[in-house]
Amino acid sequence: MDNNKSLSKQIKNAVKNNCDILVIVGEDEIRNNTLTIKYLKSNQDDKIIDLDNFTNFISGYLDE
Repeated sequence: MDNNKSLSKQIKNAVKNNCDILVIVGEDEIRNNTLTIKYLKSNQDDKIIDLDNFTNFISGYLDE
């Protein structure tokens, strides 16, 4: 995504491009070695996962 655009504009762009989820890697995530998962097509709450668990998360998400 474009680092020069606000997060809300990037989220709108992801929705416009029909994305299911958005993986957010901001300053807090980098500092905490985490990722924030934002669900764009469901009413699920955002999820914070450890960076080390990202591969498992994606594998599980694709299996759904």
